[in-house]
Amino acid sequence: MNEIIKQAALDGYRSLSLSVDPTNTPAVELYQKLGFTYFGISGTSWTMKLDIDPKTKPTP
Repeated sequence: MNEIIKQAALDGYRSLSLSVDPTNTPAVELYQKLGFTYFGISGTSWTMKLDIDPKTKPTP
């Protein structure tokens, strides 16, 4: 997951989002630890979003 976030930053993405079942507590906690926050709900899934700061692009 960290590699995906790094690559997205290198590619110029400003945010990433994902969907997760809110009853899957280990996954929700992992995504929160990575910086994702609750953004909304679609059906029975939460959408979580991570904002990527373009000023802090990681070095490859």
